[in-house]
Amino acid sequence: MEINEYETLSMLLDAGADPDEVFFELTLLTHAIDMEGDSHLQSGHPLHTAGTAIVLAYGADPRLPAASGRTPLQIAEYYGHEPATRLLQRFFTPAEAPGRARGMGRGSFVEVESWTPVHRAVEMSDYETLTALLDSGADPDEVCFGHTLLTHAIDLEGDGHLQTNYPLNTASTAILLAYGADPRLPAIDGETPPADRRVLPPRTDQTAAPALPRPHTGWPPRERT
Repeated sequence: MEINEYETLSMLLDAGADPDEVFFELTLLTHAIDMEGDSHLQSGHPLHTAGTAIVLAYGADPRLPAASGRTPLQIAEYYGHEPATRLLQRFFTPAEAPGRARGMGRGSFVEVESWTPVHRAVEMSDYETLTALLDSGADPDEVCFGHTLLTHAIDLEGDGHLQTNYPLNTASTAILLAYGADPRLPAIDGETPPADRRVLPPRTDQTAAPALPRPHTGWPPRERT
């Protein structure tokens, strides 16, 4: 998380790492939001939600506070991290859960004939740009060259594994599911996402689970410079 290794993050979560793990006074989710917000303040780089989206897609509790009592939403608001604020709000109620809040399928049945910016971000494994585009309103179910974004991501992740023998990762898949991509929507050939390359997407049943019974630690915000 600290060095923005999104593929490693997704692999560890897929292998069973606790998405609500607490370390050095931050949960994974509050750590992700803190890193994204601080990077924006220190470098001026655009805000993104790559780490936040991956952790949420793997079941992190969006209401789980640190010992100080500060919640992920409060940390996002401290940094003015509006993309994280909007994404967190999708996970607070069943009506906002990813499988039900996917933008009413905007463009799901309209295929374009060249890579769109959001499909290009998937193709290049550019997770920060991908989340920025989705936050700006890109359709998580967009179809391009016969692929939805989700089937494109899973195909790319699986093919990368087969061609290079690198470990499988689900970074793009997790981000798209966090932003509401429909896991049942098939590619133009009729294959649904789980059939592609034997890669299964993470669960998407975030419905504001109660806080887990584990000790929570504080959140010391970094100084603004």
